[in-house]
Amino acid sequence: MTARPDVMMLPALVDPADPGVRALQAAIAAVRGAPAPEIHRRGTFDAGGLTRAGIPAAMFGCGGEGDWPAGDDFVAVSDVEDEARILATLILAKL
Repeated sequence: MTARPDVMMLPALVDPADPGVRALQAAIAAVRGAPAPEIHRRGTFDAGGLTRAGIPAAMFGCGGEGDWPAGDDFVAVSDVEDEARILATLILAKL
């Protein structure tokens, strides 16, 4: 038996006091009326590579429904609209 590199996800953890996280939470609160819950999930996708390189990265986006990654997944249009408002608020606050 031999071992070879394959797909993997590096762990990611960002300090909630990080200025980028605080700015994102402020934008979320401005749109939704409250900041997002801080959740640590098993999968980190691209955030793990960034945090390993010393670049703070947080996963944010529409929650969606269904059975991801098995295939029957979807996102409500209202969640996409909320996300667009949140990102616009964040971008405009940084200008």
